[in-house]
Amino acid sequence: MGYDGRSCIYRALCEAPQRFSQKSNSLSEEFLRIFFKITHRHFHRFPLQPLSDDEPEEHGLYQRAYRTGRRRKQRSCSEMFPECPISLIDLALGNYGSYEET
Repeated sequence: MGYDGRSCIYRALCEAPQRFSQKSNSLSEEFLRIFFKITHRHFHRFPLQPLSDDEPEEHGLYQRAYRTGRRRKQRSCSEMFPECPISLIDLALGNYGSYEET
């Protein structure tokens, strides 16, 4: 596909809290919601706790992307991560008909 994989992961982490904050109607969406474990009461490690000193810097970047999505700022996740023109979440849910290869 030729997309920046790391940026696409950041975008997915940013989109996840917005897309999966409540139970969904489809099995696929529910699976992804559970996978990302959006509700804080069920998820106490990544990505909400501070990083330890021995963790790689990349973990901090993943945390930042996820927290950006939780804050629901003015800019969309696609604007925050323009290097990734697709949503991995949409692709995982089978909503890839609107994506064209570049």
